[in-house]
Amino acid sequence: MTRTLKIILGLVGLLVLGVLIWLLFFRGKQGETPIVEPGSDTGEVTEGGEGTVVIPGDAEPGSIARAFVERFGSFSTEADYQNVTDVMALSTVSLQDELQAIAEEAREKESGNYYGVSTRILVIDVLEQTETSARLQITTQRQESIGSPDNTTVRIQEILVNLVKNGRSWLVDNFEWQE
Repeated sequence: MTRTLKIILGLVGLLVLGVLIWLLFFRGKQGETPIVEPGSDTGEVTEGGEGTVVIPGDAEPGSIARAFVERFGSFSTEADYQNVTDVMALSTVSLQDELQAIAEEAREKESGNYYGVSTRILVIDVLEQTETSARLQITTQRQESIGSPDNTTVRIQEILVNLVKNGRSWLVDNFEWQE
């Protein structure tokens, strides 16, 4: 083998290694939905769970609704409804009670078969907004898996989200998935 060919093969090997490292360590973090802690003024990334981000208390309703819908709308039976816990800080007290009831009812109905949904936001439309309330229509893409993560269907689904302002923070007050 000539010296030039060895150098080229070495460079190609380094490039492949670099791509593999990027795929393993960085690619998965780009699409993650943050866990949001409203009311913070820092807006900085915080230490803690995977994907934890602090959104400032004066964040727009669309930011809060996005985090709520992506977190709440993404779950699996294997995660024991962690999605409900993840969105509690984004919800009014009355919605927190409803969310807890939804999780408890789902646990009771659980059949032992795998079920999972991954939700991604496509479009956020502000239908109404005042100083203290907002109503948004959010178009999502949902990947639903029944029985196995390999058995997946994709559909587009809308959700209506109502938010209220609590001090400087916006909180989700209720929501309704559209069929």
